[in-house]
Amino acid sequence: MRESTVAGRAALIVAWDALPADAAREPALLRQLEACAPDAPCLLYAWRPGIDDAARAELGAVAERASRASGRAVEIGLCAHPAGPPICWCRPPLPALPLIFARRCGVDLAASTLVGASAADRALARALGATFVDTASA
Repeated sequence: MRESTVAGRAALIVAWDALPADAAREPALLRQLEACAPDAPCLLYAWRPGIDDAARAELGAVAERASRASGRAVEIGLCAHPAGPPICWCRPPLPALPLIFARRCGVDLAASTLVGASAADRALARALGATFVDTASA
């Protein structure tokens, strides 16, 4: 398990791929935000090898609209390294994106929730000590 930054301060960490496609993404993210503490910071993360400008803009727009609607910051963590063998620490289940976010926001990863839909997301939650919410089985 990774070291936590501030004991007790929870965060919400959401995998982009755990959200439904298209117009349903934002409402799904808002539901996750409503289910957590109102002061919990949120990270929306994605592994997108070869991400194009349109996909990057979509990710940013969903985060921005959810931030405005919820009244809290929704940060983006994006690993855009190429597919193939991992060459970075930010591709799930490797923990760089949530660790950087936790340090910057002063959160306790063991008190946090990670919303995901893949085995990599589940492994990432386990490595962080976070509670895992599986949207694939919901």
